[in-house]
This record gives sequence, C-alpha cells and structure tokens, in this order.
Amino acid sequence: PEVRQAQTTLAALRGQLARLEQQSTDKDGDNNYISIYREFKYQEMLFELMARQYEAARVDESREGAMIQVVDAAQVPEKKSRPRRGFIALGAAVSAALLLLIWLRTRLWWQRANLSRSPGA
Repeated sequence: PEVRQAQTTLAALRGQLARLEQQSTDKDGDNNYISIYREFKYQEMLFELMARQYEAARVDESREGAMIQVVDAAQVPEKKSRPRRGFIALGAAVSAALLLLIWLRTRLWWQRANLSRSPGA
C-alpha cells in the first residue's frame, strides 16, 4: 500500500511538472529555477517516504518485543563432564616434578663435567 501511494504521489508530481514545463517560457533563468525546484521536490518526497518507512519499522520493532527468545531453559547436568580437574592438576604436578628432577640431574652432570675438564683440578 505504501508503494502504491508513493507511486500515485509521484505520478501527480510528474503531472504538475509537465504542466509547469509547458507554461514556462524559454528563458534560461526560469528553466534553471524549474529544474532546481523539481530536484528539490524529488528529494523532499524521497525524504518523506523514507521517514514514513523508518517510523513504521520502529513501531513494528517495538511491538515485537525482545528479539532473543529462550528456546530451551538450561538444566543442571546429571553427570559431571570430563576431564576431571583433579587429574589434570595431579598430572601437571607430576610432570613439573619430573622436569625439575631432569633439570637438576643435567645441571649436576654439567657441573661435574666442567670440574673434570678444568686444568686446576
């Protein structure tokens, strides 16, 4: 309906434009004024149409309410998920202890190797 109304309004404005162009004289100032006036009316009509559509969209949006709807409510799970945090923490602690032990053994071996190579020992 809005498009049809806009088309009828546009047709009426085009009819007025045709009448004005027929009545106008051949002066450059009048033709320039008419073309500028025509562009002004065209832009004004576009603005009015867009403003109406914008207001209609705002009204429709306010009627709809929230855009997000809860489809399925969250529930507490029956069984805990894996992997368990305790095993992860224990594994990390054991890994860290092994790495520390390897680092200490390597450091001790390196120090002994350096002492045996030194000429003063």
